[in-house]
Amino acid sequence: MPDGPVSVQADWDDIDAAISRAGPLAAVARLSASPRNPIDATSYDVTLLAADDQIARVVFASSDRPASSLASERPGGPVSITIRATFGQPNDPRRAAALVALIAAELRKLAGRDTAPR
Repeated sequence: MPDGPVSVQADWDDIDAAISRAGPLAAVARLSASPRNPIDATSYDVTLLAADDQIARVVFASSDRPASSLASERPGGPVSITIRATFGQPNDPRRAAALVALIAAELRKLAGRDTAPR
């Protein structure tokens, strides 16, 4: 598992679904998230609570503007997304890297799909 940020080519509008899918695997649940407009957002912060009451913070960033279809005004299409996380106090880099890897894997599965695979 790599330490530090991980970059993936994925759909910006799939971030929430990827977190929901990775959450049970990492034994975390969403506490809060920064407000975002999925059409022009370039960063998104999510705070998660682990089963052992540790707090994880995941930050998603992209310098690419998510593509939108003019016909549907719906964001979509892959962009480069950088994911980084901290996990616990003090930070546990092993758990942070595992969480990032799980979310990145889910984003890759969802990329380019209209519906989530089972």
